[in-house]
Formats: sequence, structure tokens, C-alpha cells
Amino acid sequence: MAGRLWIDEGDADTARVELSLVEPVYLGWFGLLGSLTQLDLTLERQRMPDGVWINTKQALLIECRKLIATMRFRTTDESSEFKKLVP
Repeated sequence: MAGRLWIDEGDADTARVELSLVEPVYLGWFGLLGSLTQLDLTLERQRMPDGVWINTKQALLIECRKLIATMRFRTTDESSEFKKLVP
């Protein structure tokens, strides 16, 4: 795995993460049982006015093989227009 991490200087909190698989991971003898060939993760965070950090965007891509079945999984979550609830 390799990636980059952005830290907010004022809050010392994580503002952004980019992470990727550098080389495939093989399971079993020469990957006979399966393999993880791709993994990419991006996470973006935003500081709210009250100082709380929230995830605004997350993207994940996974490509793997289990025995002879290849699987691909991609998801992207985006959040916006946050409002503080007052009880």
C-alpha cells in the first residue's frame, strides 16, 4: 500500500487521504485461492464551523479474484449541506 495524507495544520486532523495498492496480493500457492489486484481509496473531509470534521466524499475501488470468479466493487459516497440539529 502507498498513498498520501493531508493534515490540517490548525487542527492536526486528517483533511484528505489517497491510498492505493502498489502490487497485487496473492492468496494460496501462486494465487490459486485468490488475489487482490486493485484497491484505490480516496477520502475527503471538511471542518465544520463548530470544529467537528466530517467526511464529504469517499470513493473506493476494489478488484479481486476468488478461485476463478473475478469481482469488481466501486462505490462513491458524497455528503453536503450539513446542518446542526437543535433539540
